[in-house]
Amino acid sequence: MKRLYKALFIFIIAIYIIPINIVTAINKENIVIGNENDFIDNGDEFVLIDIDGLMPGDYIEDIVVIKNESNKSFNLKANIEELANNEEKYYLLDKLNVYITCGDLEIFKGKASDIDKFNKSYVNLGDINKGEEKILQVIAELDGRSVSNEFQNKQGAFKINFFIGENYEKVNESDKKPSWLPNTGGQNVIYVLILAIGIVLVGYKLIKKR
Repeated sequence: MKRLYKALFIFIIAIYIIPINIVTAINKENIVIGNENDFIDNGDEFVLIDIDGLMPGDYIEDIVVIKNESNKSFNLKANIEELANNEEKYYLLDKLNVYITCGDLEIFKGKASDIDKFNKSYVNLGDINKGEEKILQVIAELDGRSVSNEFQNKQGAFKINFFIGENYEKVNESDKKPSWLPNTGGQNVIYVLILAIGIVLVGYKLIKKR
């Protein structure tokens, strides 16, 4: 019998806004997120990537675009965190290799199950000026050597959080440290947008053909 491995990858976008010492604010719809074809409004959920029929050894590659359509400049930072429980013996994220970049900057490279080790680290993606955009490239490959029947119907998830703070000054070198957190007491930070990109791996199945 011939075995056909099938996995369904769904990338879901959710956007949240957290006000911090609000003095003035731009329209939150001026920060938009999407891909080359579609963009969404803040607060909506959206399927950016829906791939059916990925076999072990295959990979998916796509981009996420963050546009600044406001009249202000922002500094953009990111971290990543794991959402799924990895206590199962046959944990699917152990078999998913992920490579995430923003331009020449590498955000993450390794097994998806190792992402949670970086949930308290922040990567400075630089300034995003008015009218500009940041392009995030995501490559995910399903291991073709060790995925077997035991992994059918397994699932896992992780997300990428973006922290956007309004810029009145140029970012200095200390802002590049992994310990960066939004400064709720500083007068330079008017508010912070948190853009949560949930990358959800759903439903690994094994289909047998006669």
